[in-house]
Parts: sequence; C-alpha cells; structure tokens
Amino acid sequence: MFLGDKVLSYNGFLRFSVQSNGLEMFPNSVLTSHPLVFLQGNHNIRLRYSPNKISGSGRYEVRIHEDHWINVNNPLVPVSRTMLMIGLQSVQQVLVRATEASDTTVTQIHGVSLDVARPASLGTPRPALGVEVCECPGKYKGTSCQDPGRGFYRYYKTSYAESEIIIDLVGESLPCMCNGRADSCEPDSGFCQACREHTAGAWCDICAPGFFGDPMAGEPCRPCQCPSETRNFAETCYREAGGRFVCDCREGYTGPLCDRCAYRYYGNPGKESGQCTPCACNPFGSRSDQCEPGSGQCQC
Repeated sequence: MFLGDKVLSYNGFLRFSVQSNGLEMFPNSVLTSHPLVFLQGNHNIRLRYSPNKISGSGRYEVRIHEDHWINVNNPLVPVSRTMLMIGLQSVQQVLVRATEASDTTVTQIHGVSLDVARPASLGTPRPALGVEVCECPGKYKGTSCQDPGRGFYRYYKTSYAESEIIIDLVGESLPCMCNGRADSCEPDSGFCQACREHTAGAWCDICAPGFFGDPMAGEPCRPCQCPSETRNFAETCYREAGGRFVCDCREGYTGPLCDRCAYRYYGNPGKESGQCTPCACNPFGSRSDQCEPGSGQCQC
C-alpha cells in the first residue's frame, strides 16, 4: 500500500498512532538522532522526519512536503521538491520509530494511512494542492511524466543506485528494443510484450514454444510438425536435412513426434483433437500412479 509510485501523495499526510508501555519518555532533544519516520525511494533518496515534540496521545500526522524532511545523505543540503518527487516515484521503505520511551518492552502501531490524490469527481472532498497533472511528450506518461510512455522503457546506468544525479535515479526513457515485432515492453526491464510473428524472448528474438526458425537471421518461425502443424505438442524442435522433425515434447507428451502420452498421463494425441491429460489417481488408494492409457481409470 505504501510502496511503489506515490507521487500522488505529495503534500498529503502519513498518519499513524504509536503506543508503548515504557515509563521514561525520550526527551525532545534526542528526536533529531531518532527520527520518527525514515523514507527511502529510488535507492539513493533517503529522507527522515522528526517532529518538534513527542505527541502526548501518540497520534502523528506527517506532511509529505520537502519543507518537513531532512536529507539523510547530506543534512546540509535542503530537500527540494525534485528530490522528494524522485523519492516518491519509487518508494522502497517507509519506517516508523517503534517507541516513544527509552525502557519500553511492548510497542504497537495502528491507524496507519497515507493520502493519495485521485482524479476529481463528484463528491471529492477537497483538492490535493501541489499535485500536478502534466501533458507529457510521447516518450513519457504519468501525472508528473515520471514513467516511460508506450513503446519506451526506463533505462538505468550500471551504477545508478549509488548516483546522486536525478536523471540517473529516475531513469532515462528509451525506445523498446523488440526488433520490430512488438509495440510495447515492460517499463522497468525493457522486456518486450506480445511479440508478433510467433516470436518470444525479452527482445522478440527467438521462436515461441512450438515453433522453429531463426528470426534474427531472417528465417521466420514456423510451427513444429510434432506430430503436425495443426496438432503441435512440441516445446521446441528442429528439422533435419532430410526433412524429418526432431521434437522436444511439452510436458505430458512423448515419442519421436510427441504423439504418445508420457507416464502419469492418458489420452490419444495421435488422433484428431486428441490430447494428453494428467492421471488423477489417489496416491493412498491406487496401486499405481499410472492410469489406463485410454480411459484414465486408476488401478484401485
């Protein structure tokens, strides 16, 4: 709930209550060395929040605004809106100090909530001040253009996690590398989605299961004849010089052309519309975990 993209929480509140059974309360002077909240986002954005004083009721409302946070990496550098927004773009940790007392043994946290803005609609109680809605160029999308657009992915440099350069942390938006066989890819990995031409793989550079060929060498992916193009039970295959297919069968199938059922499966894949189905024999009541090849009946 509190991790991932939380740019729409900007200028909102993190609310919670903490209770502990300790007798001696921390003095206000230690609050700076024992922050109430620690937030980490985009790996190298580390921020801490300390209230002016301990709440007598244990209830806190922490505003998600740059004026209220301290940069853990360099406390002398003020937190800017840009720094906070980059941290909120990929929240990885939100840690709350467990106790208000120095000698506590039991601590509880409850009533935790985080404000997240949503599009205005009938009955919206009040506007989320400070939350921007941007018109993004094609390579970006999101309310603050924080995500790659369709057909693009987020590219990180090798050592981005240690970098303090903003664009290194948020990532650069680059075109998907799908060899012209897909229109979109995973935004953070760049792995291609919905490859065409019977291809598969991270870059649509290999044949999909049940097909053979070499798309990167200009050889299109064609169905394995295992046992035929229309009834194809192969995971992979290749064709020998004489035209004979060598098949690597899917689970449940066996034989040179994947035309028989494997052990613990039954059926007749050699016939039209035939296929192999797992045996459903009870291991405690059956004499064998192999069933009748044609009917699937177990030996009780």
